[in-house]
Amino acid sequence: MPVKRFRAMLHGGSRPRLVEIRERSNRGGGREGTIFYVDIASTSKKGKEKVLKLVEKRFHEELSAEGNFGNPLKQFGTVQDLAALNRRKKLGLRFPPTVRLLVRGAETPSLVISRLKVVPFRGMTKEQRFEYLSDLNRQLKVAEKNGYHIGLDSFRPTMDKKSGMVVAVISDFGNLRKSFGH
Repeated sequence: MPVKRFRAMLHGGSRPRLVEIRERSNRGGGREGTIFYVDIASTSKKGKEKVLKLVEKRFHEELSAEGNFGNPLKQFGTVQDLAALNRRKKLGLRFPPTVRLLVRGAETPSLVISRLKVVPFRGMTKEQRFEYLSDLNRQLKVAEKNGYHIGLDSFRPTMDKKSGMVVAVISDFGNLRKSFGH
């Protein structure tokens, strides 16, 4: 199967940059959009190419006017704000290492995040389930205390390389929003 290639602007790093997207596979869709495995290639000023293996979430055409659900621009803004707060206050919230906004001309923008190695819930031991659910509940409380709501479906269980524990990573931003009254 031939690889689809196209150019787009990637926002969210130190500066916007023009990158080449190499679409690898369609991983299915949901109410907000469709998930693709992609390789993103960028070239440095010295001509050296760097390729990242990421996940792209392409949103349906109609942008939601209310809330973050279905709106990549609002989701990206909210996750950037919460990640900055997380760094500033050392809250311990877990995000994928890469979260970027991808803009392709007149098309609806999409979100690009790091590929996570998800640990299947059914494959976890009781101890791993406890670790995951404890971390998830801790992050929910921390976020709420700091004026944010995170939906339960926003979390993915992944193995932390340093501790060897199963932790909760916030990787779906549709139900991530600023709480009312904050």
